[in-house]
Amino acid sequence: MESHNTLKRKFEANMRERDMDFNRIRELEDTLDTRQSEFESLQAKIDDGEEEIVALRNQLAQQDADENRRTTELERQVKDKTSEVERLRSRVREIAKQNADQDLKVLSLTKELETRTVDLNQLDIALEAKQQELNMVRALLPSSLFTMHY
Repeated sequence: MESHNTLKRKFEANMRERDMDFNRIRELEDTLDTRQSEFESLQAKIDDGEEEIVALRNQLAQQDADENRRTTELERQVKDKTSEVERLRSRVREIAKQNADQDLKVLSLTKELETRTVDLNQLDIALEAKQQELNMVRALLPSSLFTMHY
């Protein structure tokens, strides 16, 4: 049977680990919030970019053949916007993957925290039992054994 001090040290170590886990979960949640904001901002830029592409293509369709120079400039703008939208889409996919990975990490840490909480409760029960056992031994032994002589 483990000693009272060993159980107490394990209990305190588990409490520190639990606190560290709580802090890590908070950090991950903050990161997720930041990424979600960035995701929404990028999605809005994609939507805006796609609307601009549609508008530019409509404008191209209306141009006359003798406005070739103007048409060439608009095609360049469409290409630039399309490249920008593709870069933004790529970033959105990257952020979505990171969010999914972080969601899994939060879930894993939450489950680990639940397990540690159960472990802490069990250690607390064991510690209480040891404390009661110690109190019973003290009650059975003469009190002179417990007084300190300096």
